[in-house]
Amino acid sequence: MEDIQAQLAALRKRIARIDRKYGDPASRPAAPPPPPPRPDTRYIEELLAGKSGPRGADFNMRWVASMVADVHRIVCRGGVFIYPLDAKIRDKGGKLRLMYEANPMAFIVEQAGGMATDGHGRILDIVPQSLHQRVPVFLGSKNEIERVTQYHREEPR
Repeated sequence: MEDIQAQLAALRKRIARIDRKYGDPASRPAAPPPPPPRPDTRYIEELLAGKSGPRGADFNMRWVASMVADVHRIVCRGGVFIYPLDAKIRDKGGKLRLMYEANPMAFIVEQAGGMATDGHGRILDIVPQSLHQRVPVFLGSKNEIERVTQYHREEPR
């Protein structure tokens, strides 16, 4: 019994030494506050909030994983297609290629009465710098794309 008591005392001393070294977890400095949401994140959070959010309406989210199929659905039923710029693809300028992905779909959507931007200006107004140039893409319902584009314009580049 004395052996167990001695082991417990040694364990308590070890724990006390760890507590002194690392401090009480509750007293550690908090992480820095998160950065403000990106414009596209702000837009999506508004949609996800539904009736209780600032938009006051419920929205459905769909993703077919094929831009052509998604654009077909948007032309037929309305909605938006968003492929924003994120940290992983920032150095490339975006994910979708301007000349043979973004431009053709932007043309179709605009002919159907919608809008297509890179978050700042019309996709069809972008002068290609290279054959495989990549851009962020926001296309679909004119009112919705105007909203998300406005959020991007408010954000410094």
